[in-house]
Amino acid sequence: MSTFSGEDQILDYFNEDSLHFFEPGSVENLSEVILDAYRKPSHSRAVLDKGMAIYHMHRWELQKHHFVTLVKDLLQKDAYRLKKVSYKKAIKIDSYK
Repeated sequence: MSTFSGEDQILDYFNEDSLHFFEPGSVENLSEVILDAYRKPSHSRAVLDKGMAIYHMHRWELQKHHFVTLVKDLLQKDAYRLKKVSYKKAIKIDSYK
């Protein structure tokens, strides 16, 4: 199977053992990958099974809590930092009176 450049984010999760790759824009390569998958059904089933296992570990239903909590924590830290900066500015302004 061929790998492709560009869409590298998917490679953080999947490799050639878990997904059939083809070169974007190459009809010839896509047809080779499809024919290879058709001619080797047991290999294609193994790739499918591994890919689905990876997908199920990283699907949104499982990752949602992690990412929402992460964003909330970042926003709270940023709000705290901004509040702290505003407080320091207020003290500096009051000290000049």
